[in-house]
Amino acid sequence: MALTPPLLALMGVESDHMTGATAATSGDTTYTDTTSVAGGEAFIRGEDDDADDDTGVNSNDVAQGNVQDCYFMAAMMAVARANPQKIKDLIQEKADGTYDVTLYVEDGLWSDAGAKTVNVTADFPSRNGKFQGATAGDDKKELWPMLLEKAWAIHRGSYTGMNQGMADDAMRALTGSDSDDVLHGLWDDRKKPGYIIEQIEGWLVDRRALMASTKEMSTSDNDAAKKKFGAGFSHDHSYAVKAASGSAGTITLENPWAGQADDVVMAAADLRTYLDAIYLLDD
Repeated sequence: MALTPPLLALMGVESDHMTGATAATSGDTTYTDTTSVAGGEAFIRGEDDDADDDTGVNSNDVAQGNVQDCYFMAAMMAVARANPQKIKDLIQEKADGTYDVTLYVEDGLWSDAGAKTVNVTADFPSRNGKFQGATAGDDKKELWPMLLEKAWAIHRGSYTGMNQGMADDAMRALTGSDSDDVLHGLWDDRKKPGYIIEQIEGWLVDRRALMASTKEMSTSDNDAAKKKFGAGFSHDHSYAVKAASGSAGTITLENPWAGQADDVVMAAADLRTYLDAIYLLDD
């Protein structure tokens, strides 16, 4: 969210089974090109993937581009950490080289989220040959984050329609399950702040998906927080919860700005000062 994105057009959509979604936008012409990934595959097993996991899905495959959809990027990372097979099951390659992508989305304001499938091509908005949304993962050829982002853009009407969003909506779209804000839901001023870290540590051991969102701040407060936590911190931004240590009293937040910023390590006492919410995906 902290990045200022250019306007992007949704292009390259061959068909669409999501109710109300549009195949393309005509009013957004900043980017008139699409680029495909040469030799791209939906899933590629990387060197850092778990030895006992053959899905090819890893949170480090995700890299946010110039779209302000950190909430969706961080949700992909969180679900990939907890249940990589869940991510893999959302994407099916077809014989014609296109992909059927399933998300759990609502038909209308009062409807429940249901599985909706959209067929997308493996070409993505670009400018001067550079991708403007998510970029490819392992060996710059792994497509699953780009395909899921494109399906989400179709649901939201365009790539610019993804700018700003709710973390719990993104995790629901990927899993069909709701999330709870455990930072405020479980906080107890009568206990030491470290107890919430111990809870998070246990959830991660149980392979539960968790993501965190930072508060919106003034420029000066954001700069001060960067000095405290490092360049990986940004206000009004979403992260996947990567690790927690009850003994050290810290959590580690994984930034979707892959390769551009370090993880953020935050002490228990800082959680309510700097975080807006910590979302735990329901079982």
